Amino acid sequence: MKNLILIPIIACMAIACNQQSKQSEAEIAAMKLTLDSITKVEQEKAAIKESQPQGPAAEAAPIGAPKKKISNTAKGAIIGAGVGAVTGAIIDKKQPVKGAVIGGVLGAGAGAVIGSKTPAKK
Repeated sequence: MKNLILIPIIACMAIACNQQSKQSEAEIAAMKLTLDSITKVEQEKAAIKESQPQGPAAEAAPIGAPKKKISNTAKGAIIGAGVGAVTGAIIDKKQPVKGAVIGGVLGAGAGAVIGSKTPAKK
């Protein structure tokens, strides 16, 4: 009787072990693919880095268009919007989002006016 119970248990264990090894093989294959792709990307990065000029002349050359400077009006609007939003949220405790929106709009307007009156640095 014990043998009849042990045979199905052993068969189930053998099947489970076999499925686990197939699953492990799939996981190993996936890891190999991942490592291969990472290696390929690293090799491409190294090739790009080698093809770029090095030394002081390479660092001095600007890449792309020069940055545009932001105007005083825009700076004032940005700062005013941030300060106004924080102040509005603090003042209106029942509806802080509404207060932040109103404060941000009013602060942006006031900041833009003040920023436009500020003389530009040369």
